[in-house]
Amino acid sequence: MLATIDIGTNTINLLIAEPSDVGFQTVVFERIPARLGKGGMTEGILTEEAMNRGLDALQTHKENCEKHQVSAIKVIATSAVRSASNGADFVKRVKEELGLEIEVIDGEREAELIWKGVRLTGLLDHEVGLIMDIGGGSTEFILADAEQVHWKRSYDLGVTRLAERFQAPDPFTEPAEREMNEALIEELEELWTALRAVPCQRLIGASGSFNSISTMLVEGDLGKVLPIHQAIDVRAYETLSLTLRRSRFHQRYAIPGLVPDRVDTIPYSVLLIDTVLASQPLWTIERSSYALKEGVMAEMMARS
Repeated sequence: MLATIDIGTNTINLLIAEPSDVGFQTVVFERIPARLGKGGMTEGILTEEAMNRGLDALQTHKENCEKHQVSAIKVIATSAVRSASNGADFVKRVKEELGLEIEVIDGEREAELIWKGVRLTGLLDHEVGLIMDIGGGSTEFILADAEQVHWKRSYDLGVTRLAERFQAPDPFTEPAEREMNEALIEELEELWTALRAVPCQRLIGASGSFNSISTMLVEGDLGKVLPIHQAIDVRAYETLSLTLRRSRFHQRYAIPGLVPDRVDTIPYSVLLIDTVLASQPLWTIERSSYALKEGVMAEMMARS
């Protein structure tokens, strides 16, 4: 069995898998909301408290790997670590205290791995889709079909980063939304140019916030495993988006299907999605449970 650990800005995820006829079969998936980027995104640092939470999460994942007799572990770190001035210190501490080697990847590599993960679901075919992966520190956009990536870009527009940057009222007010929306439209200019060059109407949401959206739409059980991909009704999503942007923290906390560690940032997630949907008419939305960690696992299996 092989394992990959994805060190994100908000969560540290573990995937343990074994080979199968379709590439690999998931044995264990565990997410720990370590909030590695909390409190330090604006200053570009990892706080001492955040690093300690990260080390605790990695220790738990390492013990799970030992329990399942994993033969190899690939540890990937993304936006929070790569953008922090003391990210190398965290990498060194993990090596010294836990014996785990961390590969810090750039945004281009992250986008490539997300595409490889989404491709495993069968969602991609000859038709180009816009893959969107909303993280805590960054958000990746990939214009791709099953055969190739036509354009990709990682933006420092993750929801934790946006929350610390804008400090919008809870719930969002219309003036605050306008301010954030105008900023996003300007900063995503390269995306709008790419969409004009490579037109598409399929928005494919990868994992994370999109999983929560799917579960909320059906008032789902958080313990229930989602299908690896499914369509999201656009009108139902629009109604949910308005609810999330106009509700207070305690009201969102009570929504079935929303994991507690996303309650404070989910309004920023839907604001990002809404900005994309407003860029052109007739979008369809699909969700992929697979993203970065599955892309890493696919590469590991191919080499094993």
